[in-house]
Amino acid sequence: MKRTFLLLATLAANLSIGTAADFRREIRPILASYCYDCHGDDKPKGGLRLTTRANALKGGESGDPAFVAGQSAKSELLLRVASHDKDEVMPPKGERLSAREIELLRQWIDAGAKWPENVQHWAYEAPQRSEPPTLQDPPAGTRNVIDGFVLARLQQEKLAPSPEADRATLLRRVTLDLTGLPPTPTEVDQFLADPNPGAYERTVNRLLASPQFGVRWARPWLDLARYADSHGFQRDDLHDLWPYRDWVVRALNADMPFDQFTVEQLAGDLLPNATAAQFVATGFNRGTPCNVEAGTEPEENRVNQVFDRVNTLGAVWLGTTLECAQCHDHKYDPISMREYYQFFAFFNQTALEADRANPKTPGSIRFLGPYRELQDEAQSAERATRLVEQGQLKAAITAREQELATSNDDWEAQQNAALRATAQTHVLEIAEFDSQAGSAHRVLDDQSVLLSDDNVPDKDTYTVTVRTPLTGITGLKIEALTDASLPGKGPGRGDAVRPNFVLNEFHVTAAPANANANANAKAARVKFTKATASFSQKNFPVEELLTGTSGDKQSGWAINPQFHQPHWAIFACAEPLGFVGGTTLTFQFVQNFGSGRTIGRLRVSALTGPLDREPLPAELAKLLPIPAAQRTAAQGKNLAEFRANQDSVLARLRSELRQVELQLLKSKPSQTLVMQELAEPRMSTMFKRGVYTDRGEPVQPGTPAVLPQSASEPRNRLDLARWLVARGNPLTARVVVNRWWAELFGRGLVGTAEDFGIKGEMPTHPELLDWLAVEFMEGGWSMKKILRAMVTSATYRQSSKITPELFARDDQNKLLARGPRHRLDAEMIRDNALAIGGLLSLKQGGPPIRPPQPDGLWEKVGGQKYDYQVSVGEDRYRRGLYVVLKRGSPYPSFVNFDASARLACTVKRSRSNTPLQALTLLNDPVYVEAAQAFARRIVAEQPDAPLDARLRHAFRLAVARPPKDLELQTLRRLFAAQRAATNETAAWQAVAVALLNLDETITKG
Repeated sequence: MKRTFLLLATLAANLSIGTAADFRREIRPILASYCYDCHGDDKPKGGLRLTTRANALKGGESGDPAFVAGQSAKSELLLRVASHDKDEVMPPKGERLSAREIELLRQWIDAGAKWPENVQHWAYEAPQRSEPPTLQDPPAGTRNVIDGFVLARLQQEKLAPSPEADRATLLRRVTLDLTGLPPTPTEVDQFLADPNPGAYERTVNRLLASPQFGVRWARPWLDLARYADSHGFQRDDLHDLWPYRDWVVRALNADMPFDQFTVEQLAGDLLPNATAAQFVATGFNRGTPCNVEAGTEPEENRVNQVFDRVNTLGAVWLGTTLECAQCHDHKYDPISMREYYQFFAFFNQTALEADRANPKTPGSIRFLGPYRELQDEAQSAERATRLVEQGQLKAAITAREQELATSNDDWEAQQNAALRATAQTHVLEIAEFDSQAGSAHRVLDDQSVLLSDDNVPDKDTYTVTVRTPLTGITGLKIEALTDASLPGKGPGRGDAVRPNFVLNEFHVTAAPANANANANAKAARVKFTKATASFSQKNFPVEELLTGTSGDKQSGWAINPQFHQPHWAIFACAEPLGFVGGTTLTFQFVQNFGSGRTIGRLRVSALTGPLDREPLPAELAKLLPIPAAQRTAAQGKNLAEFRANQDSVLARLRSELRQVELQLLKSKPSQTLVMQELAEPRMSTMFKRGVYTDRGEPVQPGTPAVLPQSASEPRNRLDLARWLVARGNPLTARVVVNRWWAELFGRGLVGTAEDFGIKGEMPTHPELLDWLAVEFMEGGWSMKKILRAMVTSATYRQSSKITPELFARDDQNKLLARGPRHRLDAEMIRDNALAIGGLLSLKQGGPPIRPPQPDGLWEKVGGQKYDYQVSVGEDRYRRGLYVVLKRGSPYPSFVNFDASARLACTVKRSRSNTPLQALTLLNDPVYVEAAQAFARRIVAEQPDAPLDARLRHAFRLAVARPPKDLELQTLRRLFAAQRAATNETAAWQAVAVALLNLDETITKG
């Protein structure tokens, strides 16, 4: 106990804090951070609650009050937090209270422990504009209101601001911050040579007006929007959302007011007479991951997407962890579970984005959209022209085919008799297809069924239903076809090297298509008398399929070793099939061999006519009525001449048609995912314990009672969006300007940018935060205006150099006694290297690009197989914002520098420092190529300069400033050593690699 009193006495003597701590801004945050986990309202330990004054004075199970007003030395709360006894100290685990926090508690208790009733958390009170305190002996160089608030706090802490950064460093800092790119040597020279007042401010205006501003500031917004180019989850197929990314860039460059920016993204589709761009803006909430894995429950996926939209809304606009109220009332913040589901109701009225292709097949889930097509006038005119050309060419081809047919009438007449003696093939149109194992499939234009699952089932049974008006059917034909998407092209599915299949049983039933017209006819098993095939594997002849239901998986029809080619089998009917009025045929293919030996692409046909000869395909029968086996030499010659004539006459027209159709594909309108409200609203309810199948009480759309309410009751997303940016909402403006401050300074005025709630950190400069929030709203919600105020302040322009004393006092720079310094983000590191190397393309917009990455990465991700083709030309060197983001396999070098896969809203990225980052800069193809280009640039831009001049130029290209003598000496030694061991080209590349790998090169300082 003596040690406790000694500690308190020391604190009182050495800490310079006001005589009475403010409960709302200083004491309650301490209790929330250290005490509420154990002593909140939910299951408090020892029965002690510290959430109200009454509960604290009541004490816990012991009955002793937590504190005695006016007597800190007798207050159990203070004695416990200051204790050195591990059995007594509170909190017992985790971080302990700092000396300053303990002293704040002591002063508060000694001053009477004032604890206002129903005290409102600071973030839920409307921000108020206040002027900065009057400074005693304000330092020279104060630039704007921001500096007044910062300097007042520094004086309170008995600290002095740092001097302004040197001009080259300052220019590089602000250029990186506002455009994401380094300044060019010309820009540096012009800035250094401009002695006129306002040179820096003019530079800021130039950077804010740059088209690269929107590209730089879109990156953190897309983190919030969880923007990606694929669905996510195991079946991570690509989707089109890039027009939304381009909308964000354009909106930021235009300085679209943030209230409008908000409304269009959350509810652009609900605006009266919404434009195409406003629909595109709603892509913000289409970045939500969508699970289309086999076996996914569509409703569960939809509900999870709505949860994500609610949680994202809370993080982006409210700085609130709404997700904590999904299963129960929020443990710390005044957000009830009912209020969470009132938010849920706003987003519960949009169209289903994924559903089963076949309601009976759990594994048949597919992505639906909704999409919206986008097309400009030039694209529309081009497409219209191509459609006219396509129609003209098709008409010309048809006319020529008719002409050829007429000119060969005599030839055709001679063959008709033979044609009638040959069976005709009629491809049957698929009415229904079912896979017992739940394999995904699609019906192609030629009426074949392609099985498209990546995870091939071990065994499967297909059921195919067709309806045909044919009568007199004499046989049925099945075809196992090849396809590029199948392993080894098929026709089997299980093995790319040996793509065999084993058909163990084959059954067909026939029934009248119109049961009412044929009431006495029932579905009956079709009997076959004969089976023939293109090829049968030894011990697996096609005739095995005539034996019925043996159930033996070691018998049936297979085609080893004739893989990678199509095969067919024909079954002769015991008697002709076909009901007047139509027939329903049901085929069953039993494939129980195992190891995925199942057919990958299947087609069924009916045969009419005699089956004593091999039937002709329908398309060939039109040209050649006589089977090859019956052809005379003269007939063969006639056929050859006919084909040659056809090829010569039609080849050019068909080639032209292919070119036009290819151009039509290229001019196909772009599409993007958008929000779409249902015509009939869903009923929204609470979910007990957050489980979507356990519905509770119904709820209507609404907003939390702790926040100001709208004049009219909000009913849809448009109302919600307008409520978020209403002047009376205390959170949105604070949350937004705090994120921008964090982007510039590396840390927000509120350190927990994602949480402005009771468990979040208090603002380090609350009056400054409120001033910025009010200025933002009253200044027309202009992002550029706020950023301009921040980057023109003396606070921002300080040197980032740190002394040991200042580091010990304030290692996180919370007090802002120095300028910002932190590592660049992943995309900016790549852009910076490409810019230094002279490779960077500033082309904007359009589909994502694919820079070099290790081979085979996308092959390890589920879903559709994509061939990752590295972009060519300038697309290879476009900015990182445009790099394709496949959630299941994000771009590796970005991940190494802490970029996320954007599976959820990311308010702030972490900043790590790992050996893998150094290896990336040294070995990744992008950085190797950048270093090679950088080396060439050094020599090309200083062709006749001596070594030192070239080295100085190279150093300035990398970090904007000239090298110090020691740095120049080091580079000189490096060049000499490499030149002696290799050649001059390699020596300059070694210098380039060293400069691109400097900590200063990848750091904003």
